[in-house]
Amino acid sequence: MHGPDGNDYPNWVEYIEISPPERIILRHGSAPDDPDAFTSTVTIEDRGDRSELTLRSLFKTKAQRDEVVERYRAIEGAEQTLARLADHIETKE
Repeated sequence: MHGPDGNDYPNWVEYIEISPPERIILRHGSAPDDPDAFTSTVTIEDRGDRSELTLRSLFKTKAQRDEVVERYRAIEGAEQTLARLADHIETKE
């Protein structure tokens, strides 16, 4: 994974559940045996003329969450990824 800080990081994802079109659950870490891997759930809800996407990540500790947010700038990265997804969807309509 190429981070917003310009560094490349080991990246591993295991999809636990894919329930189209409303939910994806995945485990994310640097490798399958990563003790700091965390679980994320993506839900998509139909809101009539739009869709609402919610991304929630569950970490083992607050300190782990804080490190991902501060060191790896995860919120900024997620915002960039979701903006690219929105652009992609708009160009496909």
